[in-house]
Amino acid sequence: MLGDPPVIPDDPGDGPPYEPVTLLGIGITCQGCARFEDPSVDLLVDLLRTRAPGDAYLILERVDDTPGDPFIQALADPDGSWVVEYRNSQDEPVFHAETRDADLVRQVLVEWCLGLAGWHDRLTWTELDLPITGLIRVDLLDQRGLAGWQSLSARRRDDGGVVIEGHDLGQGVEDAFSTGNREYEWAWSIAPETIPAAVSALGGSSDDDLLRRLRSWSVGHPGKDPGSFLKEVGVPVGFWNRIGD
Repeated sequence: MLGDPPVIPDDPGDGPPYEPVTLLGIGITCQGCARFEDPSVDLLVDLLRTRAPGDAYLILERVDDTPGDPFIQALADPDGSWVVEYRNSQDEPVFHAETRDADLVRQVLVEWCLGLAGWHDRLTWTELDLPITGLIRVDLLDQRGLAGWQSLSARRRDDGGVVIEGHDLGQGVEDAFSTGNREYEWAWSIAPETIPAAVSALGGSSDDDLLRRLRSWSVGHPGKDPGSFLKEVGVPVGFWNRIGD
């Protein structure tokens, strides 16, 4: 289980000694865009413990001046297996591994954060044929309350475009539309040639990845739909929606 911190040898040759209270010098983004800056090892272990099958990515990123925006991310799949992916820099490919050993996932992520030698050798990695930005999907909103459930996510299409997808369930939908309609789905589509304009409108620079920019914007604008915002500021976006079951 993921309850106890991993045992990492206190060997100077393997990097700094492990302590549960060691601050990791990273940022963690998890379900619903909850964000943790410079967490401890204990907090990372707790976050891993709460990942459930089908839960969103747990994304770990360096927050110092490390060039290339390296990251590592983990996902608990519905079948009980874990997916782990990492990238060393924007100019390098993304590598992918799968395991059913949750303790191993925990140890790999902690060792990656601490810069300990050997983390890479604990799993068998394959190179992914993906855009060098790495991320395939990010969660932008996951909100549950008396009005029901609201979710927003963004994913990369095969042609390089991006789709922002929303899904509302419950009383809030019925209040907004009419009695008996308790489900609403919608999607904003951003064509590849429109991505630079979308990144700029969301406050990014020319070399930013749109998925990362969408996630950052959503953290700063909780509960807001970035697709609606892009339309309001004049960025060309496609739209689709559906009301009802």
